[in-house]
Amino acid sequence: MLPTYENGDVIRCTRDKKDIKRGDIVVFPYKHSFLVKRVVGIPGDVLYVKKGKLYINGGYENSFLYNSKCRQQVSQT
Repeated sequence: MLPTYENGDVIRCTRDKKDIKRGDIVVFPYKHSFLVKRVVGIPGDVLYVKKGKLYINGGYENSFLYNSKCRQQVSQT
């Protein structure tokens, strides 16, 4: 999914937490740095990866890239 951000890119952020949608970019503090992530699922969505393909609510979603190096169990809180 475009745009793709690379190390060294400058990102301008806002602290508005309202209306976060699928595809939005979020930045949050982590240890002594910041993480930049793209929102893939929103509350109520069912996400799963099968054979390296991302499915959202039962449908294949090809606009999000799945990196097989980043497999992680995610539990609902």
